[in-house]
Amino acid sequence: GGAVVTVSGSQFTDFSITQRASVGNTRCEETKWHSDTSLSCLAGPGMRGTRTVAVTAVDGVGSLSESFSYDGASIRLLSRGNVPATGSVMMTIKGQDYGVAGYSPKAAGGFTACEASSWVSDSSIVCKSAPGLSSTRHVALTAGMRVGTLTHSLSYDAPSLVDIGPEGDALLATGKLPVTVSGTLFGMDDRSPAARLGGSACEASG
Repeated sequence: GGAVVTVSGSQFTDFSITQRASVGNTRCEETKWHSDTSLSCLAGPGMRGTRTVAVTAVDGVGSLSESFSYDGASIRLLSRGNVPATGSVMMTIKGQDYGVAGYSPKAAGGFTACEASSWVSDSSIVCKSAPGLSSTRHVALTAGMRVGTLTHSLSYDAPSLVDIGPEGDALLATGKLPVTVSGTLFGMDDRSPAARLGGSACEASG
């Protein structure tokens, strides 16, 4: 909000009397009559999509549908660009046009919604990251009906190998022997893991 919008038309009367303008269901913070064909409106805050503008002059009402929209939310940066595969890490999404109040913001990393999203200000949203194993992903933020994205901005920690079970020390050349691989960040569920020993892929991993 806070932008002055000029509304042009006809029969706004020949003097300033009870003119009111509104954007959607929100009345302008201030309306100023200029002439029979022009008035200005100080638009209030909002996050909806395209809205109808209506003008009331004396007892007459005129409207123009789908004539006004608010700037879409945009993302400038993240407080951290890398999170653990287990998720549940708080990060701040910074940008602009998130609204002057909480409009049920929703943030997502790739196609996975954050576990929780919380509005802080017009330029800041806090997101609790969800579990994941993908490489670099985009982040999307929905505030009201406006969507902003930032591509290639979030990644998950890569899996880390810590140990191979004792059975691996005596692995027969013929294979066919299960080997336990231990480590961290293998994910919170089965994501079709694939393991290799040297240059050869395991016959099965799970």
